[in-house]
Amino acid sequence: MTPERVAELVEVAFVQGVMQLSKGYIDEIKLFIAAVQSGYGLGMSPRKLLDQVAACQNQSANRPLMIEEIELRDLWVQIVYLVLDHVKYNNTEVDIDEVDPVVFEMYAPLIPLLSQCKNNGEVFEAETILQKCISATPQLISISDAMTKAIVSQSIRVIWLTITVLEEEERCIDEKKPVKPQPPIPGAFD
Repeated sequence: MTPERVAELVEVAFVQGVMQLSKGYIDEIKLFIAAVQSGYGLGMSPRKLLDQVAACQNQSANRPLMIEEIELRDLWVQIVYLVLDHVKYNNTEVDIDEVDPVVFEMYAPLIPLLSQCKNNGEVFEAETILQKCISATPQLISISDAMTKAIVSQSIRVIWLTITVLEEEERCIDEKKPVKPQPPIPGAFD
């Protein structure tokens, strides 16, 4: 996997993911998260990945993205990086100092909260989770316009789905581990 290939995957998965997310489907956003995760795994900083995506010749939307779409993609890439840094994904060292301080301040405190919610077996119900996040991050209280609230809500969903992708990856890895055969002797290997 090269940085250029990762950038192409991020570009395509973002466009498809946004279209599918508007219909309630999350598979493409999970692919977007996995693509960003690949960039992180290569040790690419968020800025380097975003620069590579911006330089990507592919336009899967069949048009240049609007500024708002680019800003949303950049936000979500940074959010995925924050989650991966929080869990110390594969012990990869990535410089997340490049994450926008406003993004860091607003979303980093939500990651442990959402991780705990998932560990407690909660399901993602946007309004309930948003209320929990508002109590943890004072900046969210002042959000009043519908567009910003929608972006924040979907960005919180990206955090949740990134945690989900990591859980699914861990489950796949665990399922591939060889199982030590147990003899049919009661008490063996206890």
